[in-house]
Amino acid sequence: MTASRHQQQQQQQQLSPQRLLLLLVWLQLACMCCYLDPAAAQQTMPFQGSGGEDTAPHDPTPVYVSAVLDRLLQVDDQNYEFTASIMFYLSWQDPRVRGRIAENAAKMQAKDTEFKCEVPCQSNNNIDAGGCCDGVWMPYIAFTNIKALSQDRVVRWGLGFSKEGDGVFQWSSVLATYSTPLDMRAFPFDTQRLLVQMSVPQERHGWSGGLLELRPGTTGTHLFTARPAGDDLPGWSVADVRLDRITYPLCQAALLSALRPSPAEEPMPLVPGYLWTSRQAAQKHAHQCAAELTSQPASVRLQSPYWRTSINQTGVPQEPVMVEALNVLIIVERFSSRWVLSAIFPILATTWLGCLVFLLPRDDMGGRLGSIVALFLALAAIQFVVDSNTPSASFLTPLQQLTLASYICLILIGLESVVIWRLTTYHVEKHRGEQHQLAQQRLDAKVGDGSSSSSSSSSSSSSSSGWMPR
Repeated sequence: MTASRHQQQQQQQQLSPQRLLLLLVWLQLACMCCYLDPAAAQQTMPFQGSGGEDTAPHDPTPVYVSAVLDRLLQVDDQNYEFTASIMFYLSWQDPRVRGRIAENAAKMQAKDTEFKCEVPCQSNNNIDAGGCCDGVWMPYIAFTNIKALSQDRVVRWGLGFSKEGDGVFQWSSVLATYSTPLDMRAFPFDTQRLLVQMSVPQERHGWSGGLLELRPGTTGTHLFTARPAGDDLPGWSVADVRLDRITYPLCQAALLSALRPSPAEEPMPLVPGYLWTSRQAAQKHAHQCAAELTSQPASVRLQSPYWRTSINQTGVPQEPVMVEALNVLIIVERFSSRWVLSAIFPILATTWLGCLVFLLPRDDMGGRLGSIVALFLALAAIQFVVDSNTPSASFLTPLQQLTLASYICLILIGLESVVIWRLTTYHVEKHRGEQHQLAQQRLDAKVGDGSSSSSSSSSSSSSSSGWMPR
């Protein structure tokens, strides 16, 4: 009985081939998930346009953009990026939208219909409530500084229209991580402008029927997120949200960042030679490259990627390609109290304590230098701790300048202590040396007098002994 029971326990402990294969499959899937590139599962960018064949309703079509900051989640000043949930609201005029949605509704309600809606007007896919937006023109807007889009949040969006007029609106809540430049010249008392870049370049080929103009709407700091007592974000506070409209020729962007011109034999050069010569002028005047491109012959202009033309459409005005850009600026202020207590005050206290060595006796050289060295090492330890949380920049930040000034002050205090000790002990040592020399001279003189007197006494004694009578 004991042997059979032991064999049953061994069989239970051993894995069957099927279980072993299943375990290997799960381990392989886990490894693939660990090493999966985040960009491989990225969701699509917001506002990718309708994708239909409809052209823009007007030429140009003004699209008003409103940006409401739902929640600022993180500001990573060491990697120069931030994460935020922003609700973008677009509105424009299109007299065709009501007819298009009504046509889609009729197709869905028809008997034996094979029509399948691919673009519902709401993110909940409730076509009966929101309608079907197949074929509805929606603007295309590029977000040029998005680093990553969130994959664990349901994307909310919607599209609606006015039943009385021609107004159309589209909104989308975007949770993304953006790369942004930061200015550390006032760190840690700085105010940063977090940037979200939205741009619409004009089409060169495949003319869409009308240009698109991005116009600023309104902004806000909160929408769906509640505002209880307390801070919204550790270390930062949101002060303002602004919209800044920018229009510039596409050729300017390439010229200002180019390091050298394109080869002369390139069929459609990115930086042609005739524009490279005007590069310096383009840095001062934004439309200089556009004027230079317009002055070229037609054969040269048509070979440029910066000249707007059309293949299948007639009557399209030919002109330099312009970029309509709208920057969303999130103004944030840093909480400086943390840095005052953890960095500025310890650095200043170390420097102030270094001045206390002047209260020590002037001839106490060991005590003074020992105190300076101890404070110097303490300042170095503070610097190592602070630098681990300090953002890097191409220049010395004010906090780093304060640290450098403290190092210099401690070094000067140490040098001054040495100089004072030297000045204090110089005359004493000099007088002591003079006294030593004088004593040595007196000793030498006494030794010389003693030797001469002894020699004279010995000579006199010898002479007297020679004349003594027998």
